[in-house]
Amino acid sequence: MIDIRNLKIQLSKEFDMKDLGPTKKILGMQITRDKQKGVLQLSQAEYINRVLQRFNMDKAKPVNTPLARHFRLSKDQSPQTKEEEEFMAKILYASTIGSLMYAMVCTRLDIGHEVGVVSKFMPKPGKAHWEAVKWILRHLRGTIEKCLYFRKGDLKLQGYVDADFGGEVDHRRSTTGYVFTIGATVVSWMSRIQNIVALSTTEAEAPILVTLSLPSLVLDGGVIASELGLRTGIQDLGLILLVCCGWLQVLVSGSRVSI
Repeated sequence: MIDIRNLKIQLSKEFDMKDLGPTKKILGMQITRDKQKGVLQLSQAEYINRVLQRFNMDKAKPVNTPLARHFRLSKDQSPQTKEEEEFMAKILYASTIGSLMYAMVCTRLDIGHEVGVVSKFMPKPGKAHWEAVKWILRHLRGTIEKCLYFRKGDLKLQGYVDADFGGEVDHRRSTTGYVFTIGATVVSWMSRIQNIVALSTTEAEAPILVTLSLPSLVLDGGVIASELGLRTGIQDLGLILLVCCGWLQVLVSGSRVSI
């Protein structure tokens, strides 16, 4: 806090400034604080409401899941007739995906995989793809109050990671995803289609170690850790990689691994 006050003093000497107090909103995110409980929340409820209204989904029936199991999306569902092409030409598919992406990268990691799936069909989306996008919007409507919840306490770094096997319909590629938390609060997440076609669940999960290397280095290598006043080093932060395959436990030596 002393550094922040000194920075304000220095800036006020160069520019006309007015201190408006603690930030309440930034980049479309609402900031809620409770200093007595040691809680800070980041929410995009207002932004999501605007998105729902823009795409006429503010009255849609809410759903609990980001994407239902019956959606098996593929390129074969792209428009095959002139009638279908004319229908989809009126749909703001790319604009809707862009709006969903902003929510995803800021606070709504729960739609990360689903947004990645529907994004693949932006060059030529079909009715089935659009129904999937609307399902994601319905999920946001039903969970609009979800937010990132930061609380004072243990700042242990944890990583959770997994991969499916051949879940992509068109090329049978697998998807890798991870979530990093500090003090049980999400600080980094990713869901990505693998570049290779795995021939087994073991091959699908092998790239997990490479996938985790960059974010773990950034989080553990001093960038975020030093700003939070944490000691660096995997053992100090207690990095936990949650994987699905027993043999990976042997490879991740020096870390505590839960299966």
